[in-house]
Amino acid sequence: MKNRQSAGEVLRFWRARIGAVEKVEATHEKPAGLQVTTFFVTTAQGNRFVLKNVLGKPNALRLDSEYRLLQYLHDWGTPVAVPVLTDEGQLFIENEHGIYLLYPILPTDEADAPHVEPRIVYANLGYALAKLHQALALYPQHIESWTMNLPQTIAAEAVPQIQSIIEGRSLAEIQSHHGHTSR
Repeated sequence: MKNRQSAGEVLRFWRARIGAVEKVEATHEKPAGLQVTTFFVTTAQGNRFVLKNVLGKPNALRLDSEYRLLQYLHDWGTPVAVPVLTDEGQLFIENEHGIYLLYPILPTDEADAPHVEPRIVYANLGYALAKLHQALALYPQHIESWTMNLPQTIAAEAVPQIQSIIEGRSLAEIQSHHGHTSR
């Protein structure tokens, strides 16, 4: 999805739920070398959303698990952005450019932000984290997430890279190159 017109094509799947779109702004980022475009959407009613292209082609089970968890946290009163279901009740839209979800932008009181005392911010942060931990501890369902076999990944990827770097060098050369001295 390269432009605002393409964003409009995807947003049509949420038209009845969010109303008329007034403005779409795109930002372009390159995390891990990938081109990612995020669309910030403002409706005629002033509601704000983020149209997100989910990278890595996640499976539907994981997206559904995330949705259920976010909805659960929202029901607990935790301020989280629960994805907006499409007009047909789907969690996401998939097309040739990727998988798209629409998230509401959480309300903030930006006018008060510079005037809030740090101790109040920290107290509120502690309260929010405690509430989040309490909700997660009581979450009754399995959370589908990604997993990684870290030892296997290190052996397959990191060790060969390290070996290619140090091959033919003595320990003293490597330590001097990295600012270490032998004792």
